[in-house]
Amino acid sequence: MNNDTIESLKDALKHSPDNAPLRLLLADTLLNLNRLEEAEEEFTTLLKTSRDIKVKVGLATTYFKKGNYSACNVILEEVIDLGTKDLSTFTLYAKGLLKENSIPRAIEIYKTALAIEPNYFDEELDN
Repeated sequence: MNNDTIESLKDALKHSPDNAPLRLLLADTLLNLNRLEEAEEEFTTLLKTSRDIKVKVGLATTYFKKGNYSACNVILEEVIDLGTKDLSTFTLYAKGLLKENSIPRAIEIYKTALAIEPNYFDEELDN
């Protein structure tokens, strides 16, 4: 996606500001393009009206990419406490913990990820 797509999504949101799926598409697109400040703003706006786990994980991913590992980990801990079994959530959480030098907890979380998918491999975490 490019800037024209983002502008089209923003324009559509002007006409339908409460359209959560459209705002989530915009937030995800901004995140994928590493437009992190804008992505954070859109995810934060979504969280005011939605408790969708995708929104929380998107915001956590944004924080991780920005180097705000503490905020990332707080959100992911909450998501995991809600009962998610999403492998990518556990992996991101383990990496965030690793960045904060919480090695024993990172190992514990990565083992949980491996229990979900025994054949899973992540080079960074396996090292």
